[in-house]
Amino acid sequence: MSPEPLLPENRQLLAEQEKAAQAQGDTSPHDIEPEAREFLQHFYRPYNQRLADMLDDPNFTWGY
Repeated sequence: MSPEPLLPENRQLLAEQEKAAQAQGDTSPHDIEPEAREFLQHFYRPYNQRLADMLDDPNFTWGY
């Protein structure tokens, strides 16, 4: 089961948020909008789970 593709409007939203953060001098990966964090966690969850299963290491299932 593969995740849904990253839609163009979501890519644009993430790019705009990154530009706004950089313009404010914020480059910390921990300071992202909660909606963006939730979206990324949802998007990468299946990949992280597969990696955790392949490596038999639950540390790759962060964020959920």
